[in-house]
Amino acid sequence: MKEGMVMPLMSAELGKEVTIQRCQMNGELKRHVDNLGLIPGEKVTPIACNNGNLIIKVKNSRLAINMGVASKIFVS
Repeated sequence: MKEGMVMPLMSAELGKEVTIQRCQMNGELKRHVDNLGLIPGEKVTPIACNNGNLIIKVKNSRLAINMGVASKIFVS
């Protein structure tokens, strides 16, 4: 990935730490994602794809988010 390039989280390279730039969602989904700690400036690492979900590491936890949500979180 080129420096400064922004892409959906679902397109990020597995095992490579990225930084959340923005989340393009509203309402209850936005609140839920915020509560999970997926906010701009947070570093996350995509670990694996499993049954339509993306497994990510954020802080000291692993989360599974569906690809629809992962397509609305933009990282660099």
